[in-house]
Amino acid sequence: TISTWPDASSILEGESTFDAEIVEVVRDSKELAWNMKVWGDGERKESSEEIYGWMMYSVERIYEEPMILNPTCETGKLADEIKFDSFNNFKVASEVHGSYVVKTTDGKEVASGSMTWEGHWTRTAIGIKTYPGACASGCTVTLTNMVGDAGSKDVTC
Repeated sequence: TISTWPDASSILEGESTFDAEIVEVVRDSKELAWNMKVWGDGERKESSEEIYGWMMYSVERIYEEPMILNPTCETGKLADEIKFDSFNNFKVASEVHGSYVVKTTDGKEVASGSMTWEGHWTRTAIGIKTYPGACASGCTVTLTNMVGDAGSKDVTC
């Protein structure tokens, strides 16, 4: 995610332009993922400053809860394993510790433990083992980070 703002040379006579812009680009394809323009009251055109508008530094995306992406289940004779990728709900420079709980639809806990998200919002692969058939009727996986934000997804083995 990057932020931009117009300077004096980007504003033409009679033009109304944004005060600041946030842009996210898909890393692999270089395509625009989304952008947001911030519009002010237009007074910046009257300024003698070279740089107009609002300046933003280190714009980051924040979600309400940790993300659990596409959980799947591999069944086995000795154990079933729930696998998924995850991201913490906000970016930090180092690893983020958290915990997981897996419960059946009737509330019985079938797995729990600690886990660690990679730093810099790197995709983290997670595998959680349960006893065979534990989630045959469905389970809910819940991840909780160090500040108490929790995200859940349902999975059936």
